[in-house]
Amino acid sequence: MTATKARANDIQKPKSKRQDPRKKLSKRQLKDNVSGWLFISPVVLGILIFTLYPFLLSMYYSLCDFDNISPPTFIGLENFKIMFGDSTFLHSIRITLIYTIINVPVSLILSFSMALLLNCDIKGMTAFRILLYLPTIVPGVAQAIIWKDLFNPTSAGRFNQVLSWLGLEPFPWLSSPKTALFSMIF
Repeated sequence: MTATKARANDIQKPKSKRQDPRKKLSKRQLKDNVSGWLFISPVVLGILIFTLYPFLLSMYYSLCDFDNISPPTFIGLENFKIMFGDSTFLHSIRITLIYTIINVPVSLILSFSMALLLNCDIKGMTAFRILLYLPTIVPGVAQAIIWKDLFNPTSAGRFNQVLSWLGLEPFPWLSSPKTALFSMIF
């Protein structure tokens, strides 16, 4: 026997904490495994039924001519060719990219700034915290009514009232293609 083989035999393999798959599980281990699978089965079933199945079905329908009345007819990638050839779709992709490129960094910067301000010990911090957390307390319907009031395109809108005080004409904030995107971002 060579010296290398002798040294290799002397080195003991570390014992694995994993059980040999050929060995039978004890009744306690089997019971623990079954109860674990039973506990996670509602979540797994929910994911399969409400997420995976609709995803796969929509992928199949995207490759079919389907109008929800007649049975789907497989047409391959024809729907995607039509979609990417449509100028409206390409325009909406461009608007979405602009919105994302502007909104994400601005939101991150404002969020971090607000977090830093919340940790400062300055006068009036309680009022600032109330104003900052107010949108989370106010229901979504009330927020929609407030935004509708602010951006109203007639002279009754709050932003247009400010413009009229400055001697300017009312502006269609959300209905003008030039300003709708920036009105939504800011």
